[in-house]
Amino acid sequence: MKIRPFKPSDEAAVVNTVHPDHQRTGIGKDMIKEAEMCLRAVGHPKINLQICRSNTAVLEFYD
Repeated sequence: MKIRPFKPSDEAAVVNTVHPDHQRTGIGKDMIKEAEMCLRAVGHPKINLQICRSNTAVLEFYD
């Protein structure tokens, strides 16, 4: 994953989608951890997780 250095006015968007055949295997969690690590490494001070209301499986996971 390649992310350029953070500037105060920058925002980064990471879309994490896991194919249904691979859901509930931990791959999505690993992808989020990797994105978080990369964003922190280039100086992003804050990460905001957004979930679609229609994604009930993920909403139940974070509830």
